[in-house]
Amino acid sequence: MSDTPARPLPDTSARMAPFWSAAKRGVLVIQCCSRCGLHRFPAAELCSDCLSPELVWVEASGRGELFSLAVVHHALDPYFARHAPYLVADVKLAEGPHMTTTLVDCPASAARIGDVLTVQFEKASDEFYLPVFRRA
Repeated sequence: MSDTPARPLPDTSARMAPFWSAAKRGVLVIQCCSRCGLHRFPAAELCSDCLSPELVWVEASGRGELFSLAVVHHALDPYFARHAPYLVADVKLAEGPHMTTTLVDCPASAARIGDVLTVQFEKASDEFYLPVFRRA
């Protein structure tokens, strides 16, 4: 048995399956309402604007901007504690929705609200690849 703590896995519910399937291929997808065109994340059963159930998964641009940032120095989870300090970012995707993720390859002192970011995928397990962002 390894003393290395396992990485906690994300929402593995059936409604997020298309997202994780695309991420495994290195593609960022989000939901789009077929009726009003609103893009949304995370997945839901109804559009938050017009309440339509006609939501489809579409490929996102993979670009966004840094909306807010937190530097985590003391993580409670053993996996994340090993990686502290690390940057948790609220990224406003080019399509509109926000995504909470990790900002990588950027010291906290260099990160600025409004920075243009691009997605990349980090392997969390054989089944899950997580979207993380870096400055463009």
